[in-house]
Amino acid sequence: MRKTEQYNNGVNTKDLQLEKGEKKIFRGLRIKRDPDYPDRMKMPACVIIPKKDIINIKGVPTEIACVNRVGAKGKVTFHDLNLTKEAGGCITLIGGTIAHQQKYEYLMLSNFRKNNPERDTDFPALYELVDPEAMSKTRRASRSLRLKAMDYADGMSEDEVFTFAGANGWKTTDSIAMLRDQVENYAETNPDVFLKVASNRHNIIKADIQSALDNGILVWDKVKSQFTWRTNGQLITSVPRSSKGTEIDGMLSFIINTEHGESVYTELKTLIGDVVSAKDNLKDAKTVNPNPKSIGKDIKDSKQK
Repeated sequence: MRKTEQYNNGVNTKDLQLEKGEKKIFRGLRIKRDPDYPDRMKMPACVIIPKKDIINIKGVPTEIACVNRVGAKGKVTFHDLNLTKEAGGCITLIGGTIAHQQKYEYLMLSNFRKNNPERDTDFPALYELVDPEAMSKTRRASRSLRLKAMDYADGMSEDEVFTFAGANGWKTTDSIAMLRDQVENYAETNPDVFLKVASNRHNIIKADIQSALDNGILVWDKVKSQFTWRTNGQLITSVPRSSKGTEIDGMLSFIINTEHGESVYTELKTLIGDVVSAKDNLKDAKTVNPNPKSIGKDIKDSKQK
């Protein structure tokens, strides 16, 4: 780094020399995947990295700066260090040029670099040094995970879609087309979480509890903090108000941790099955006679013949 009367004195950069053509990439930390467009990244238009910093060298606070040049009267100008959206939120430096070498040394020593082991954590982390090859591997792994989740979602049966929706607390009374769209969108934007939830038995049970509530099989009394059967009002279980999580979590705990929980869950699944069958029968009836009023007309017409 260029030394001045005020900056970069006592700083040893011997181990920070870039070979000619060697590439180093610093990436901003405020980069996230866009939930609406998973193949795109969301980031600020520009993040300006401070051109001055104070680091600790053998217990001595030392001012450093990304100095570009020093004028005739000692006026110091600095290199711009901007993480721009146009550059993908990165600063790419190539060994062999003085300006890039100066920027590299400063960015490596600064407290604003997250993976600087010597950084003062009182300073906000703004960027990190990244390995291009490691970045490629990470992107490929992320892409592979997303494809796996999407394939899994695409092959889910209607029952599995309803189960997943219920496990996430979505309205299971929505149409299968709407629920499948939600499931596939979730798989695309949260592939790791999706795969864990889809294969977790506890989440399957929670989905059935949600379905039972949506279909009027169970009643949750928020005031009394208890679950009852809608048909007879019989108490199933009370959920301690001090317990963590939702009422669904409380019912799940009852099912998996108590002596009678499993038998209640079995009855619950039977009743859900009855409701689903009744809905399917109703759907089939509407398919055969989409307009019930036409039945009477058909009878009348046949009599006239």
